[in-house]
Parts: sequence; structure tokens; C-alpha cells
Amino acid sequence: MPELTPEPLDGGLVTARDPATLTPGELTLANNAYYLPNDSAIHKVKGRTKYNTVALGSAGNVKGLRYLEFDDATAIVAAHEASSIRLSTFAAETGDFSTLTPISSVGSGQSMDSIQYANKHYLLIGAGQNQVVKGDGTFRNHGMVPVPELTTPPAISAGAWSTQLGTGFFHFFTTEVFIDALNGDELESAFTGTPQSVNVTAVASQQVTVTRSTLSNPNATQWRVYMAGPTVTETPIPLLSDFHQVAEQDISNTTALIGNQALVAGRLPTANGATGWTNTSNVFSNTDNAGMTTSTNLASVLLNTFGFSGVSGTITGFEVAIRLKMTGFTPKFFLGSNSPLLIMDLTYNGTNFFPGNNTTAPVIRQIQGVTSGYVTVIIGDPHNLWGRSSWALADLNANASFGIRFKYGQEYVGASNATLDVDWVKIAVHSTGSTRPVNLEGKAFRVVTVAEAGIVTVYPADMPPPTASTGDIFEGQLLLNDVQDPSMLRASLPDEVDSFPGPYFVNFETKERDEVTLIRRVGNKTVVALSHQLYRLNYFPRETDAEFDRGRCFEAISESHGIVGPMAGTLFSPDGGPLLLGYVAHEGLHATDAFQTKVLNKDLDWRTTVTASSLKASILVNFPILEQLWLYYTVSGVNKALVYHYNTQHRKEDGSFKATGPIDVAAFSACLARLSGADVLLTGQSGGFVYVEDRGYDHNAGGTIPFAVQTREMYPGGFADQITMNSMYVRHRADSPVGTVTVTPITRTDSAAQVTRAAKTFANTNGGAAMIAWSHIFGSLQVQLSEPGTNGGGAVRLTALAMELTGHGLPESRT
Repeated sequence: MPELTPEPLDGGLVTARDPATLTPGELTLANNAYYLPNDSAIHKVKGRTKYNTVALGSAGNVKGLRYLEFDDATAIVAAHEASSIRLSTFAAETGDFSTLTPISSVGSGQSMDSIQYANKHYLLIGAGQNQVVKGDGTFRNHGMVPVPELTTPPAISAGAWSTQLGTGFFHFFTTEVFIDALNGDELESAFTGTPQSVNVTAVASQQVTVTRSTLSNPNATQWRVYMAGPTVTETPIPLLSDFHQVAEQDISNTTALIGNQALVAGRLPTANGATGWTNTSNVFSNTDNAGMTTSTNLASVLLNTFGFSGVSGTITGFEVAIRLKMTGFTPKFFLGSNSPLLIMDLTYNGTNFFPGNNTTAPVIRQIQGVTSGYVTVIIGDPHNLWGRSSWALADLNANASFGIRFKYGQEYVGASNATLDVDWVKIAVHSTGSTRPVNLEGKAFRVVTVAEAGIVTVYPADMPPPTASTGDIFEGQLLLNDVQDPSMLRASLPDEVDSFPGPYFVNFETKERDEVTLIRRVGNKTVVALSHQLYRLNYFPRETDAEFDRGRCFEAISESHGIVGPMAGTLFSPDGGPLLLGYVAHEGLHATDAFQTKVLNKDLDWRTTVTASSLKASILVNFPILEQLWLYYTVSGVNKALVYHYNTQHRKEDGSFKATGPIDVAAFSACLARLSGADVLLTGQSGGFVYVEDRGYDHNAGGTIPFAVQTREMYPGGFADQITMNSMYVRHRADSPVGTVTVTPITRTDSAAQVTRAAKTFANTNGGAAMIAWSHIFGSLQVQLSEPGTNGGGAVRLTALAMELTGHGLPESRT
């Protein structure tokens, strides 16, 4: 009676052990094959479709690819090619990179990481300055470059000084500021160098002229002057913490006059023109306790006829006082929403507006008490010209067209039900004169004060971030590596992710030369990976600590292996359980919960599977919908992929993951994206193209997708005997497009070389068990099942083989 011997195909690829010692179902070949969740069949991997039909930029390799999701806007795909980052609104599986302005001249990094914080994404390519992308596709540099000491020392000029401050040496430095209130950004640079001093000797006739140096930050919108003093002698110079802001100028102005100021007190408007506001005449009085209101996005009102006259000297700044409240606002669940806004511009003629919706737009809900009742806020200062280089006296005196325009900006989801109520508005004008003294009660220069080894030191707080290739948010701080100092981890101020004080670092000086390769938060800890070691960061020292002790904040997870590169790690949760960091080490695929590590696969001969010298560029991506980890790597100069399966059915008895591959996909970058809540796997490849993976059976990047799986080497009669196979059955499923599967037996007798026998085929038009009529005598047998993928090829789903075996040593009767 013939014996039907089954052989499953669900054991995954095994190359680390002798093919004759593998267990049933383990495969010696699994090219372009993968498993699907809760399905024991092995499938031909799907192909890909082009996302962009027009190549990026110079049609080079897409070296970095990230999916940027926002709370209030359509998601964006960012692709790093050549020395640019191209942006595309991601609303479908096809798109282009021409509608959004590219970020050019960013440097030729080899990867790209991204961190989302406060509804912005921080892009890290390991070259140039890190970039910040917002939901509308606009972008800016990450942080501000510090301003050095003044090139031109401050000088005495004719004017008046404060009798309260008196005479003596006064010390000055400047900073540069970038303000984009529409997007909720206000950044100020640090100052490095030595403050410059000037000796004021006559309060009745002297003031100080400060000339800003050449710009350090081309995107700066304003600059500020800080002053300390007086001191009896030029040295010692006061501490940075003793300096206060005394002026702010539009960046187009190169000088600021520091001295007494004349003040024309605030005046109310007497006329207006409005669109979308009601009861606008209520702002003409500050005694009626009733305001003009709107709940309409971009509703506009122009208030004018303030009745200024007698303004003299040189106009130095404007202060706008507003009494307002907001009702009916339901806050959005996310932190950092910049909605709604009150956008303000000054005008002298009703046509030209300053600052042109650029710098003056307070976030209303961030005004303390504004949702409880009327509160008064003041915008501007005695040295704020609102983005205009200068104002003529005629622009104000007896000029009914001088005024202020308000727009109510509901730029973010969650503001549509809020009503803004403005009770009154006053504008005050500052000019040169002698009636108001220099004010040293302005904002203090921001510093951090750190105690190290009992020594207290003051550092500028707003130092720039490092050029980084990896990072994450941990306890409100942005942690980054530093490509200029590879053993260093640097941190921002809490909730101030553009400011990186000098002492905020941890130096991983290990027993061997190593570098930080990957930073990822895992739960409430952060994994800091080096190439050959793995550490857990428990907390980051801050200036509020009694002692700034870096040595106690981290401890080793593994000192035997690390993570190979900045894209070689991904977070995932098998079975929806605890969060794990899967990662690529020089020894293979591992995972950690930030306390222990485990090997995820022991089946592959790692040294012959990958090229060790190319591992740093490897990419690991979680594809949750298929419960797979995709590892993109290079071997012998060719890019491939391996698929690791973490679905419960595809784990081995020891909990390790089955693997399949290699997959023919030449990806230089990859990321997980989402469309309508569904996972989408994207790859960046050569020629400037981005592809949507797991779509159809066309390669679409050139070439074919040849499916081939091969069983273990089976000895049905034992090592010392031979057996005859009369026929074979291949259990398969019907699929579309139809694929033609080639079945090839490979036999061995004793210790002779393997012999490839004549192949036979079947089409998977219908499901079932395809019968292959054979009669072979052999000692060992391997079976290869393949589908060439020519012209796109067809789908393949194979569940198991069954061999009809009879007797021992019988002659072959048919082929």
C-alpha cells in the first residue's frame, strides 16, 4: 500500500544548519516569498507601483524617506535625494513632488530620520542643518546659530540717558530672532563671545547707538539688544544672567538707539471697516465693557482714525494694548496647537501692511485667563517697528489712514466653535526724546545655571542643535546624536526643542571607540545604541538637579552588541503586547524592551547572508498589517530584503521569528505610511522614484519577481536506505492572476552529488492538490517550486506537499 508522506512549507528559511537536519516545513530557499498572518501557506511576495511618475530632482537614489503625519493637515511624504528634501502631499497611492517647495541645499546625507513634536516634524539627515517641516509644507532650519560679539562696538551719540541708571560702563550684545506666529514659532539665538562696553558720562546729552553685526541666521526676522550695567570699570563684565532686553528691531534695521524715549499715550480708534465682525464700534470705547465679536475664520477688521498729532523726533516703536476674551473654545487633544490666532498688522495708508502676517499673531488660548473673562495684553515694545524699517512722522500725525488690521485665524482644527470678543484697542507711539528712561526691567537673557563638582556655571540656553542622523523625544526633551562628535548624546531644554544648552550632553566614552547610531524611546525609557553596545537612558540631567551628574543617568543593556545604523531599528508590539525595539546588530536581528535583549531569528547564516561592511545602511521597517519586519540590506553591491514574521503562527517554539527572502527590491530607503488608517509600505529606490510596496505582481522598478521555495533535504527511508516516489501532490489555492508553478525534484543517492530531475508544471487556475506523476528512486529528496515572474507573473499560494512513497530500492518505472 503506497504511503502518503506530507511535507508542510511553513517553517521559514533556514540556512544556518545542514539541510538534512531541518525539521518538517523548514525551507532551504524562500526567494520572493512570505507568510501572511494566521495562514500556513507560503505566498509569492507582491510587487510595487510607482508613487511618482516624474523622477525627483537629479533622478538619483532616494536615500531617505519619511511619512510625516499632522493633526490638522494632510500627511506629507519627504524624500531625500541628492542634496535636497522633496515634499509631497500624501493623499493617494500616486502623487508628485512638484506642488510643495523643496528643501534645497541640505547636504548629502545617506539616510533620514524624523521626530514629531508639537505638530511639526524634525528631519535629520546627518548633514547640514536639521530641518523642521510644518503641516502646510513650509519649513525652516532647526534652531538658531549663535550670534558672536558685535563687530562695531556700541557708540555714544546725542540724546538722553536715564538719571536712575546714571553714568558708568554699560555692556551690550545682540541676538537674532525668527518669529512666524502663524505656525507658532518664535526662536531666539544664543550669544557667544564677549559683550561690548561703552562709557556713558553725561545722562542729559548722551545715548548709545548699537549696530548689529552681519547676520548669522539668514531667516532671522528681528534682532534684539541686551544690556547690563552700570559698572564702575569696564571689567569685570557682568554675568550673562544679568543682561536684559532693551530693544527689538526689524531685521532690515541695522542700528538701535538705546536711550530715553518719548511716549504718546495709547489712543482708541474712531473708525473701521470690517468683514465678518459684528458690533465693531464697541472698540471705540474702553468704558462700555462690550466688544466686537467674530467666530469666522480669517474675518478681518481695519481700525483707524486714531487721531495722533504732535508726535516728534524719530519713531522707535509701537505698543498695542488689547482687551479681549474668548468663549466656546474646545481644546484639541494634542499638545502644541497654535489655534486660534489674532493676526495683527499696522498700516499708514490702508494698503501697505506691516509685518505682513509674519511676526505678530499671539495664540489666543495661551493668554492666561482669556477663556474666563476680559484680559488685557500688550503687543510690541518701545523699539518694535513692526517689520518696517522706519516710520515718518506724517504717517501718524493727522493721518486718518493710520491704523491696525485684525484677522481671526482659525488655522487649526478645534477652533471653529470659538468666539473672539475684543473690548477695546489702544496704540501707543514711542519716539526719541527725554521723558521715559531706559528700561532695564525687560526680558532677561535666557541662561541655564549648572552645578558640576560644586562649581556653578552660567551657559546660554538657546544654543543650536547638533547636526544629527537619529533622535527621539524623551520626557519633553529632544535627544539627538552629534555627527561631529559621534560618542555624544545631546538634549534640548524641556519643551524647547530648538534650544540645546552646551552642558546638556552625555558622553558615551566606552572601552572601545564607538559611536551613537540610534536613539529610540521605548515606553518610559530611551535606548541609546552604539555600534557595538546598547544602553538605557533612565533620565536626563537638568539644571534643576542639585548636581548635574551625567554618569548616573544611563546603564548598559548589552555590552556585546549594538545597532548598526540610524535606520536599523523599528518599534513594534507582537500580539499587541509590550512595546519592543527590533534592531539589526552585526550578529543578526534582535529585540529589546530597554531592559533585556533577545535574538529574533537563529535560522540564517548571517555572515553569508549580508555584507558586513554595508550593514550600517540597512533599514528595518515594521509592516503591522502583515505582522512583518522588513529588513532592507545590501549583499555584493545588490540591495535586497528579508522578511521576518511575528504573527503567532509564524513563531518557532523558542519564540523566534521565521524569515523568508531574499526579496528582489532595490530599496535605499523605506518607511511605513498610512492612507485612511491603512498601513502602506513605501520604498525609495534609484532613478528618483518612490514606490508603494505589496501591490500587484509587477516589479515596476525593472526586472521580474521570480518566486522559488525549496524544501529541506528529506531522507524518507533513513540515511542508509533508498526509497521510490511514485507521484507527488502540491496543495495550492486558486489565485489571480494565474501563475504557472514549476515543480523540480532534486535527488541524491548515498554520498553522490545531487541531481536535478526533469521538472513538471501546473497552473493554479483552480485550487486543490495538483498531482505530479513521477517515479524516482533516491536516498534524499529536495523539491523546488518556482514561478518565474516573467511579464509580471502570477500569484502563488502553496500550503504543503504530499509524496506517495513505496518500497525500498525499487527501479524507476516512469519519469
